[in-house]
Amino acid sequence: MRWEISIKMRSYTTEIDAIRFEHNTDIVNRMSVELIHEDGRNKLNGSFSFAQDFNDLHIFNWVILNRPNGKRPTLYNVSVSACKFLDNSAKNLNPIFATVLQLLKKYITGFPRKCPLQKNLEHLMKGIYFDEDMMPPYLPENNFTGVIGFMRANIMGFKVTLKARVESKFKGDNRRGKK
Repeated sequence: MRWEISIKMRSYTTEIDAIRFEHNTDIVNRMSVELIHEDGRNKLNGSFSFAQDFNDLHIFNWVILNRPNGKRPTLYNVSVSACKFLDNSAKNLNPIFATVLQLLKKYITGFPRKCPLQKNLEHLMKGIYFDEDMMPPYLPENNFTGVIGFMRANIMGFKVTLKARVESKFKGDNRRGKK
């Protein structure tokens, strides 16, 4: 018999500090995103709808680390068919990307479960934040830039760029070397 123990409490928090978005009205006819502070967290609210029915959109997501020395290494860069995303066949591409996909499905009401993506159907984003319980057990402290969006035939439909940070919950409590 195999026993597994899972501790949900993470030793870090992930906080969104700033957001910017843009959209192409040929693909996304309406879009709004705002950063709010609620329940002690920065969260995203907003909505979007597509300008026409789509079977051929791609979702893209990348994260770049913003190091104090000015270097900006790419943590990951993933692009996948939106239809594969919707039917969960893209979940094994990257563990952090898989978490981002779970967060989108959790916090966007009216999010389609399969293709086609329907025009004029409003998708509401309510209270999106980085839920650490859905993230890997450990992430190092870092500032990062994350980008997520949809594109069609190499034309951007919408893109959301956020500045965020991972911080230890034990700031100033260096536990290494302490007995």
